[in-house]
Amino acid sequence: MFNPDAGGLALAILARAVPTADGPSSLPGLSLIERQIVSLISDGWSLRQIADHRGVSYETIRSNVKRIFDKTGARTQKQLAAMAVAS
Repeated sequence: MFNPDAGGLALAILARAVPTADGPSSLPGLSLIERQIVSLISDGWSLRQIADHRGVSYETIRSNVKRIFDKTGARTQKQLAAMAVAS
C-alpha cells in the first residue's frame, strides 16, 4: 500500500541531493557542488549551515572549501565571496 508521507520524505531527500542552482559560473574549474558552496558562502551562510543544509559533516564542507581555495587562489571566505559577486 502506498504511504503518502513516504512521497514527501522522498521529495525532501531529493531536494537536498539534487543541485538546483549552478552558482557563480565564471569561476572556472569548480564542480557544480563547489559553485553552489561558493554561492551559499557569498549569501552569508556559515560552513556549519551549509553542512546542515546539504546533510553532510562540517569537515566535508571544510574540505570542499579548502579545495575551492586551492582552485581559485582565494585565501579567505571573504575573498571567495568577493570573487563570486564579481563574476
